[in-house]
Amino acid sequence: MELKWVWIAKLTRKNAWAFALDSSWDTATKDTLGTGKHTLSPQAFYVMFLNQRTIFAPADLYRFDTGGDSDRADIGQTILDFYYVYALAPGQWLVVDPQLIFDHELEERLVRSRSSTAA
Repeated sequence: MELKWVWIAKLTRKNAWAFALDSSWDTATKDTLGTGKHTLSPQAFYVMFLNQRTIFAPADLYRFDTGGDSDRADIGQTILDFYYVYALAPGQWLVVDPQLIFDHELEERLVRSRSSTAA
């Protein structure tokens, strides 16, 4: 289960600043279905409205566990997110979301990219 609070601190026609707090609780009934941990993720976003069809929103977040199964790995990650949205047509979007993940618990650096289209 996840809950997210978002505050838009500043909004203009060209850009916006937003801050969020994301929380998740492990409610999985099997170990393979979740992390086994409850997490919090404070986040900061700078949103740029590049034109009427394009948004670029880099974000910085820190994800850490606040409890859960002590037999599962602890979570401590800094994530740099580079969210890009392009409007293909009214009601249709192309979303590209590359991320740099610095896992402080596992001492690893990861690159993850997700893309999708929506209508």
